[in-house]
Amino acid sequence: MGRHSAAAEPRRPVAAIVAILALVVALAGVAIYRAAHGGQEAPVASSIATCPTTGPAADIAVAPAILGVVTSAASRVTAKHPCRTYALTSAEPATTAGILRGDGPKPDAWVSDSPVWTDAVRAARPGTLATGDQPLAVSPLVLAVPTAVTTSSAGAGASVERATWKSVLTGTSGLTVTLTDPDLTTSGRLVLLSAPGAVGTASSARADLAKILLGWSHAPTRSEPELFATLTTGAPAAFPASEQAVTTYGAKHPGVVSGVIPTGGTFRYTYSLVSVAGLSPDANASVDALRQELASPTTRDALAVAGFRADDSADGTGVTGVTAAPVTYLPVVPAATRTSLLQTWQAVRTDARMLALIDASGSMGEKVGGETRMQLATGAAAAAVGILPPATELGTWAFGIDKGGPGQDWVELAPIRRLDRATNGISQRDLLTRILPGIADEVGGGTGLYDSVFAAYQQMVGTYQVGRANSVVVLTDGRNEDPVGLTLEQLLRKIDQVKDPSRPVVVITIGMGTDVDIAALQAISTATGGTSYVATNPQDIGGVFIDAILARRCTVANCAS
Repeated sequence: MGRHSAAAEPRRPVAAIVAILALVVALAGVAIYRAAHGGQEAPVASSIATCPTTGPAADIAVAPAILGVVTSAASRVTAKHPCRTYALTSAEPATTAGILRGDGPKPDAWVSDSPVWTDAVRAARPGTLATGDQPLAVSPLVLAVPTAVTTSSAGAGASVERATWKSVLTGTSGLTVTLTDPDLTTSGRLVLLSAPGAVGTASSARADLAKILLGWSHAPTRSEPELFATLTTGAPAAFPASEQAVTTYGAKHPGVVSGVIPTGGTFRYTYSLVSVAGLSPDANASVDALRQELASPTTRDALAVAGFRADDSADGTGVTGVTAAPVTYLPVVPAATRTSLLQTWQAVRTDARMLALIDASGSMGEKVGGETRMQLATGAAAAAVGILPPATELGTWAFGIDKGGPGQDWVELAPIRRLDRATNGISQRDLLTRILPGIADEVGGGTGLYDSVFAAYQQMVGTYQVGRANSVVVLTDGRNEDPVGLTLEQLLRKIDQVKDPSRPVVVITIGMGTDVDIAALQAISTATGGTSYVATNPQDIGGVFIDAILARRCTVANCAS
């Protein structure tokens, strides 16, 4: 629009003068915004000139990495259609997902960077988001590795070439890696969801996955901006990020960081526009106009220049001087697996307080292959003790008819204490590691299951600790055989009498072999909100025990917020 002399113009209506003033103010604001933001386009939030009435601007939440591209596209829409205006908000997808899952005000549309967030909203609040997400661009998940490491002639340089997501997660890559928070970052969420596939299906995979989740959940995590900042200050470490983020940072800080795609493939960021359901006709028209502009050749060129790939088949970005190779993308994790894994993640973030009950009846002395059932059971328990975080509180009982004396079917072998607490110069972890093999000396007699479970449950409710996942873990190879103890019906009734909603304690039952009373174990677990497992082949007990440890329930009352 040309600039004209005020003296040469006829008098204008007040509305037209206001529009001109608004335009001048808007242009000045754009100049100020560009100066303050390194040339980035400013959000378009007000209408100019030809709108007979000005409705509210369409509110769009945008993932920060793609904000500049979307802002420019919105500006072009408003330039062509002044009535179509936009209020763009830069927001991490995890934050927007939380808003959309809540009951407060919501944006009209959302440019997210991964389906892991949009799917989470759809699962939690069906009908909140409209169907038909519009894909805009992709970016591979890479390891941001300090260039000094990638060019090293020592072992670290060679480790980069051999790195896989499994070696990164299990700490065997030879690289110093800091993982990001799966609850706050897309990089962390994608790495978390890749964990089961990364560790594989070998017999040791469950233990590997448990060690990864437990260690990660209790280690300090940092945001990506913080980790990028360490590349030029302090002691830099490798960390997961998008290729686009690494490329963008590298353009501003040449020779500092390299994006490394782990051997075997990786996951992707998928940027897309999705509308919130139930928009007004005006808001819907504004979102549709933006949708069309985001699909334009101009926007596609801008995405490439900003470091994004057009789609899965693209073999590089359009950034000057950057050459990126084709990428092998790993299969998308099924929705059910994602849900289960995220539930597990939420549970393991909270420190556990557990009492483990191990069956010491005579049948536990029977051999399966080259080991007794007791050796398999205590070996599984020892493996779990070895990977639990230091702040875990754990104790153990052995049980069998009259094991604690006449009329008492349980005997305490180690009271509940933190694993890192030392007593008489020995930590609880080391004490349990020494005690567990010795339970074999207790083997003999019948199975006093019901009385032992109730005693343990009653004690855990009575000594409940807020902020921890409080549970009883029962491992048995048989069924209750105490003729003078509680019946199943009496046990369930007494559990119901003791149960306190403000002190939730779950009982997790684990059966070994084919002689277990599956129905009874399930009934006990169900009565307390716990889970029941059966290892038909006792040699599978190690993996099942790990599953049980990971599956402790996380409720409002027994988990930290």
